[in-house]
Amino acid sequence: MTPYRFFLSATQMRIDGAELLLKGLIGPIVCSRNYSELVNQGYLSQGVFKVFNVNGPVSNSSDPKKEVQNQLFNNPYVNRLAAEIATKSVNIGNRPTLILIEEFRQFTYLKNHLEIPFEFVHGGVSADAKEFIPEEYWKCDKKGAIERFNNGQTKLLIGTWQIDTVTSGEGMPLVNIVTGK
Repeated sequence: MTPYRFFLSATQMRIDGAELLLKGLIGPIVCSRNYSELVNQGYLSQGVFKVFNVNGPVSNSSDPKKEVQNQLFNNPYVNRLAAEIATKSVNIGNRPTLILIEEFRQFTYLKNHLEIPFEFVHGGVSADAKEFIPEEYWKCDKKGAIERFNNGQTKLLIGTWQIDTVTSGEGMPLVNIVTGK
């Protein structure tokens, strides 16, 4: 048995009821660093954050989840802007770009606005999602796609939580509606 375990987490608080489970897994916090400290010590790159005002559809839903889907994930203005930012990052900035999405349906809206080649990485398409995901994207070579992205063969990678542990060179921009440096 290992007497000490070391976990890193940026999510010490949960709002989904899993906070007790998280605390059981990671134990007490023994060291805490904020973003500024990690940048100053050279562990993280200084981020560049931009806020874009984007139109959204009119909605009368009182369900917060549906509002997020309507105003963010399924919003054609947001997806068009994300595609434009990614395209410029790749074509003008010559930077490998990663787009993280929350829902498969968002991919179907986003891909229609992209003018550059990309790969799509996910953990499998459910029967329900097969109704709106084109068949060519049902399967993916996750490991190969990540390797091609990290080697510079693929300049744009789109993925779900399945690639949240992608590691690549310092300074890789992250496009998740806003860009980081």
